[in-house]
Amino acid sequence: MPRVHELLNRLTAPSRSRHAGAIVMFGSPSPMDRIVSSAYFGVAARQWARYGDDPSHLQPYEFGLEHCQEPVRVLDLGTGTGGSAALAASRWPGARVVGFDASRNMLRLARQRHARSNLEFCRGSLLQLPFPDGEFDLVTMLNAVPELGELRRVTVAGAEVLVANTTHPPHDPGSPWTARWREMGFAAEAGSEISGGSWERYRRIA
Repeated sequence: MPRVHELLNRLTAPSRSRHAGAIVMFGSPSPMDRIVSSAYFGVAARQWARYGDDPSHLQPYEFGLEHCQEPVRVLDLGTGTGGSAALAASRWPGARVVGFDASRNMLRLARQRHARSNLEFCRGSLLQLPFPDGEFDLVTMLNAVPELGELRRVTVAGAEVLVANTTHPPHDPGSPWTARWREMGFAAEAGSEISGGSWERYRRIA
């Protein structure tokens, strides 16, 4: 099975990369890339659950949490099998944490693996989040990306956003990525490289 996953990962990587980039930069990924990405994460759910069991996989996210203020309402976008959302719920037992993902298979495993009184899981599209305006004061993601218009809508003024990943260094302040966040009302505040990945913290400008 690991070999099958490795092949599937390699074959779908270009579509998944385009899909993620288009969501952030344009808010409108191509239908074909969306289908490929959705199919991949549905099939690869158990492999991603194994990644979530590896402490080093969560390390950039966990380190980033240490640089966020204690929240009241947390949204973990692209939660997958729930390891990142569970970590946030454990760190802040007084906060409500919602793990959000588009994959039914991922969320089925998340609910089986993580049960806390302050943690729930929800399914839907990044392009149309099923939450009221100004619902969250912290949004986190590990190896996931937001649609920035929806991210702005569901966060309160001054909300923090943690973007962590396991494979890339922080984005350059002069990069199109950072410029896009600034254009959409989010200021880059901090970040660093860690364990081959990185974390970045943004704040929603009032």
